[in-house]
Amino acid sequence: MIVITNTIKVEKGKGEQMIERFKQPRAVQKMPGFVRLELFQRRNTEEYDEFTVSTAWESQEAHDDWVKSDAFKKSHQGGRADYIIDFKIQTYDVVASHKPE
Repeated sequence: MIVITNTIKVEKGKGEQMIERFKQPRAVQKMPGFVRLELFQRRNTEEYDEFTVSTAWESQEAHDDWVKSDAFKKSHQGGRADYIIDFKIQTYDVVASHKPE
């Protein structure tokens, strides 16, 4: 399994707009190999609001298929929102995981 994170810096006070974008189900949820999507908001930021979008995938190939899909292109059309200052995408291999007993 892999996890892709996208850490996004947003103009201070515009965080609610970011949250609204992720409240409804997304096309990604229908993709083969998709495991989950989570949106995290960092606490106690002063200069900007910061969010991390985390998606988990069964494999790199499943994620790559999403990025190549028409659904991905449609969900990302229109470019970056004007309140986004910066973003950074990273990929992680899941090397250990625990669930409740």
